[in-house]
Amino acid sequence: MATNTILNIYKALKAIIDAAHEWHLLVDNPMIGVKRPAADKAEKRQLKTRKKSYDPAEAGDVITALYSEPAQWKLYYIGVLLGGFRRGEFLAVELDNINMLNGGFHIDKQITFDEFGKSVEGELKTVESEAFVPMPRWYMNEIALYKREWLKNRMSCAPGDWKGGDKQ
Repeated sequence: MATNTILNIYKALKAIIDAAHEWHLLVDNPMIGVKRPAADKAEKRQLKTRKKSYDPAEAGDVITALYSEPAQWKLYYIGVLLGGFRRGEFLAVELDNINMLNGGFHIDKQITFDEFGKSVEGELKTVESEAFVPMPRWYMNEIALYKREWLKNRMSCAPGDWKGGDKQ
């Protein structure tokens, strides 16, 4: 098994055993003294050689392929690719976060999931994540077109028929 798989098993088992010990279901905690799994040198070397990002040609291929997808998904994935956003950061972007004049997005929150699987707006993972992220003009032009269509669709709905919620 991969080190991450072993680590996930270790963390789950440790949490269960620690809770059982805390609840006095176990007299002794058998996890005390068990070392946290770590990758060996060969595995670390192999991980370093793996590709971590697209090269410019691959990024172009991905963007081209996304043009056959619905507009909201095309713009979402291209935005993540170009801006280097985490999934939750870009999921939290609303129309108010878009700065057409300066050509980019204000990132100030993220969407995560609580213990019940419900989406929750919250603070960013790191302080450094809060920023203005400039984007290429051609992408911002596509965002402007999408925004106009979105607003037109919302305004064309009869009162109570809009299923898009309050989010923009």
